[in-house]
Amino acid sequence: MIDREKAYEIADMYLIEYVGNLVGPGEPVFDSKLNVWIIPIFHMSKVAKFPLGKMVLDSEGKILYVPTEEELEEIGKRKFPQKIELKT
Repeated sequence: MIDREKAYEIADMYLIEYVGNLVGPGEPVFDSKLNVWIIPIFHMSKVAKFPLGKMVLDSEGKILYVPTEEELEEIGKRKFPQKIELKT
């Protein structure tokens, strides 16, 4: 089983590679009932920092779920409706 640090590292690398550098992982939490790591995803910029969703890893670090870039962008637009374009 991977630890919290490894879960964070996997999430961070995935988000950088597939989504972009304006999003990042929060603190991973292990759900022992489901045997998965749940990692919040945050929009991070100089303008604002807010949650966009979450990704889920199994206990060995395999990604089970992550919102698409389009889903994260849509959530960001709903949470930050100003006419500032949020790029993820």
